[in-house]
Amino acid sequence: MLFKLYPIGPIVAVLGLVATLAAVVAPVAPAIAYNATAPHAGKYLDNWMEYGHKRLDGYWSPILARSAKKPALPSPGFSWINQTGGTQTGCGVISLDDAPNQDAFYCEDDRVLYFNADFLKAVDSDFGWPGVEAVVAHEYGHHLQKVLHIGGTTFELEQQADCLSGSAMSRIFGPTEKTKVDVDQMKALFNMLGDDKDHGDAGHGLGAQRVIAFMRGWNGDTAWSPKGNSFYNLCDLPLLWL
Repeated sequence: MLFKLYPIGPIVAVLGLVATLAAVVAPVAPAIAYNATAPHAGKYLDNWMEYGHKRLDGYWSPILARSAKKPALPSPGFSWINQTGGTQTGCGVISLDDAPNQDAFYCEDDRVLYFNADFLKAVDSDFGWPGVEAVVAHEYGHHLQKVLHIGGTTFELEQQADCLSGSAMSRIFGPTEKTKVDVDQMKALFNMLGDDKDHGDAGHGLGAQRVIAFMRGWNGDTAWSPKGNSFYNLCDLPLLWL
């Protein structure tokens, strides 16, 4: 998650459908030229989110497939958070009225990424579409942690998710697209998302710590295996490479 997880009530068994905003039903990205700095948070937000979701699937699935244990990577679900009232999730009922900072999170129990559309629109406006993809990539990192049974303190898991976001962001953009990504904007985003004070192991990290973690992944926290045919130490994922 990007912010502190507030108590959200009892676990529920069935994932409710989001009522205020339509679910993602159009898997095809809009037929317009990609521009990393263009506004995408209008009528095409659902399509662009699905597009970014699929790019993350396409990046991480081959990486896990090349590891020794070849763990399967089921694609996580995606849903909006209701703007008013509660949103029923596998982790309880989320209400933006009760927890206004709960704008993006991953629920382990239903393996769904949840987002506040207004928050993503603000990120798109202030940091461009790469900022939105970086937010999604961070939450996707928590999905990887669930699939790979990674444990740790909140701080450790959040720092790793920031690193995984940087790793994915540096690679899902092609060479031409990547030149349009303002790295300083990415740093500013993760600095903004930092905790207002040091919460130790229970926190997400101060802004400077989150920037360092993201840049660790962006700059390529990888090394070639002894056999020279794959890499390891990717943001400390517990993968044994062939």
